[in-house]
Amino acid sequence: MRLSQSNLPACPSEAEQAQSQTTPQTSRKGTRFPVLDGMRGFTALGVAIAHYLAGPSWRLPWLNRAIRLLEMSPLSLDLFFILSGFLIGGILLATRNAPSYYQTFYRRRFFRILPLYYVWIVLFSILYFVGQGWGLVVPQGFSGAFYLASFFFLFQNFSTSIIESTFIVAPTWSLVVEEHFYLLAPFCVRRLSSRRLVQALFAVILLAPLFRGVLFRFIGHRDDWADIAARIWPPCRADALAMGMLLAMAWHSLELRAWIHEHLSLFRWGMFASSGIAILLSWMAGADVNYCRFLSVAFGRTAIEVSCLCLIVYLLCRPQSGFGRFLCSEAMREFGKISYCLYLIHWGILWMIFRFILHTRFGDHLWLDFTVAPIALLLSVGIAKLSWKYFESPILQKAPGSPQRLSIPAIADRQPQTA
Repeated sequence: MRLSQSNLPACPSEAEQAQSQTTPQTSRKGTRFPVLDGMRGFTALGVAIAHYLAGPSWRLPWLNRAIRLLEMSPLSLDLFFILSGFLIGGILLATRNAPSYYQTFYRRRFFRILPLYYVWIVLFSILYFVGQGWGLVVPQGFSGAFYLASFFFLFQNFSTSIIESTFIVAPTWSLVVEEHFYLLAPFCVRRLSSRRLVQALFAVILLAPLFRGVLFRFIGHRDDWADIAARIWPPCRADALAMGMLLAMAWHSLELRAWIHEHLSLFRWGMFASSGIAILLSWMAGADVNYCRFLSVAFGRTAIEVSCLCLIVYLLCRPQSGFGRFLCSEAMREFGKISYCLYLIHWGILWMIFRFILHTRFGDHLWLDFTVAPIALLLSVGIAKLSWKYFESPILQKAPGSPQRLSIPAIADRQPQTA
């Protein structure tokens, strides 16, 4: 079963959650963009809905094609990796000379992500002992201890059979990608000069697609596991995070940010062109055109990432556009607050309803899939709201160190006033 194909990282940043206006705010601490918080909430909600439609899509080819097109659009999961690179990169750049640089960053990341993650992993471990069967099967060749340890120590991504073995923790693959990024990025920002950092980030952007191609064609010999590994292994997704960090560096430069505003049409058209390239490569790969599956795995992902990058740039420059205003709405920003928990639990909630209450599989009965999906979504949203209010938010408030903000030099006079 393909569980990891369209999971999204949905770890809301403190920088995003601090926003309270629908237009960029300028202060002595920098500029903050509420549109990014809404974007995370909107897409996290979309991911849950797309996953809940996975069962019906197995029986409805048109729905499966629509989901596949969505995965190659600017609203794909790569948007979140780029968004994380931009926000975390901005925080690191703004604090790179602070005396408590490492301590403050790692404490905030620890208290934001790991408590809820391990609560969910403990629940998964309990279900491992009492609920094995459909949707939770230990893959052959792995002991139970190793299987559980892979989730506790965050190396489940490196075995596609492990991450594909269960619905309840399938979304955690993207959290592993981000956690590995958090381990490396602070050292690079602190130790490298700005010039060397830019060179390193461009090297990652160039090498990651090559690694995907080599992994798929020469190491995995075009097997299905290699196709999945090219999507979930941290080195294979490093280029999206590097793009986000490069955008953060550009956004910190008054000259480069002004250039982006003046040439925004390039990003608008680049968004559509890049998605078109990804769709074309995917279609040619499906038609078994020579080398196109290799090109789709290696560079089709890059095209999707560029499309997502262009969308983020457009929203940063045009928060007053129709889509920008929608993302800045109170509802979308509230979804942004709960997006991490919603993302983490939504697959498991649906699976537990089908497995332990209905005693059937989703995908077998269309009417049942469409009936249960809204119930599972409402239940997931409700649990996520309670988690934010009574668990995640109190932990963050008690975490050592003050909340970090995304600090960016202001160019308020260059900000567009209309969509």
